[in-house]
Amino acid sequence: MPQHPSPRRRDSRPPAESLMLHIPLRHLFAPLERCVLGGRFRYSAADPFVVRLDLILDVEVEVTWFLGRDMFAAGLLAPSGDGDIRVWPSCGPQQARLLFSLQGTDGEATFEADLDMLRTWLDRTYQAVPAGTESGHVDWDAVADLLGS
Repeated sequence: MPQHPSPRRRDSRPPAESLMLHIPLRHLFAPLERCVLGGRFRYSAADPFVVRLDLILDVEVEVTWFLGRDMFAAGLLAPSGDGDIRVWPSCGPQQARLLFSLQGTDGEATFEADLDMLRTWLDRTYQAVPAGTESGHVDWDAVADLLGS
């Protein structure tokens, strides 16, 4: 009978790498006084399929969105996403921009950011956890515990 490797335990792996990018986001269609806000993109090898986007609305107020890393990467090249999150590159001769639309129960907001900065940062996430190796970074024992509770 063939043997399949079991998922690695968290303590048998090197520490998960975390990557962060602080970047200004231009809130399209917003009143001028709230046009630019802080964005923080976060990635952790411990949660390898996800990019977190923190919208920093105020000193005490942040909203976090969870984006699929592959969907986000596809959006650097062509329209990607469906439903609540859509990502697409700008077209035209202006500076390369990435646009994304987030739709929640309270409405929809569209933002733009520097595409080259995001591409460079996202490339670093794929250096930390190459495409196709994500499941090897998941703590399957912890997932089983969550599903069992």
